[in-house]
Amino acid sequence: HLVCVDRGTGKSKWTKTAVGESDGAPSGFAYHGSASNTPVSDGERVYCMFGSAGVHVSDMEGNEVWSQDVGKEQLARFGSASSPILYGDALIVTAGSESASMRAFDKKTGKQLWSSEADSLSQSYSTPRVVQNSQGEDELLVSVAYELWAMNPKSGKLRWYAETDVDTAACPGLVVQDGVAYVVGGRSGGRTAVRIGGKDDVTSTNQLWSKSGGSYVPSPVLYKDHLYWIDDRGEDVIVGVNRFRSDEDADIDVLDIDNARVRDGQIARLGKIRAGRDEAACQAALAAIAECARTGQGNLLDKCVAACRLRASVGEMSQAMEQEFTRHRAEVRSISGVYGAAYENDETFARVHADVEAFARE
Repeated sequence: HLVCVDRGTGKSKWTKTAVGESDGAPSGFAYHGSASNTPVSDGERVYCMFGSAGVHVSDMEGNEVWSQDVGKEQLARFGSASSPILYGDALIVTAGSESASMRAFDKKTGKQLWSSEADSLSQSYSTPRVVQNSQGEDELLVSVAYELWAMNPKSGKLRWYAETDVDTAACPGLVVQDGVAYVVGGRSGGRTAVRIGGKDDVTSTNQLWSKSGGSYVPSPVLYKDHLYWIDDRGEDVIVGVNRFRSDEDADIDVLDIDNARVRDGQIARLGKIRAGRDEAACQAALAAIAECARTGQGNLLDKCVAACRLRASVGEMSQAMEQEFTRHRAEVRSISGVYGAAYENDETFARVHADVEAFARE
């Protein structure tokens, strides 16, 4: 489904439905729907990739503009995940599970502009991105298992590629800075830095470094001189700080936060705000928020702004809306095998696993 929600009231305005099939391959253990891909919009239309249900484009009122089928081959065990991107007047879609292809469509008419097929695309869940090389040319970067590709976004033709340590499947998004692409991913976890540009195989000339150790699914963040990510064991990894440290000592700024002091300061600040506000007027404004949430009459955002001007806190406004909307409660779902896969090459984990199995047999 594509759902449009009123930002002021939180109520649904319209819903569009696309009919498809389960996108997990028959041998997969995690069949899922077709809404893993994030939509993209240019302010006039919303562009959605719904896996086996195809590409669907709607205007801002929910009217379908065009749709295109991109295949139903179920080539990937975990289905579809790569999100569509806009490039000029083109919509570029990775249809890995659906047809092991990348396709570009005219964003206004849906006419196919180009299509490129490759088996490696069936294991790419990463969203591609367009960057400029040192010559000022646009290049479409795509992460696949064991390689980083650079394609011409106007034709879909391959310009260059470089080997990476991303094994099995490419899930995390690409990070690019100062002409260098940082590629992370793979079940065992690998990370590679590649300078953008060139022709054909640029591994020997453009690969700056390539090492094991990375995240399987979460995307990394580049801040100053460090790559950050959460690995699939739930551990915070900071390259150069708590993992893969350099042999050379470096001064690293660390901010020490006194949580108790911060909390006491916040409580004192709230007390000062409440002591200096018109309490009756503030409570009336909060009651107006609750009434607007209950009836749907009026502009909820406008009433929150009015309450802010009377020095109501964000917590108080949230409580007023919770009377009608309630608080979000996350649904916890467990899938077996996830942590075992994350620790697949860990000797300690394997030893503990063997001990548990031996104990169970006894």
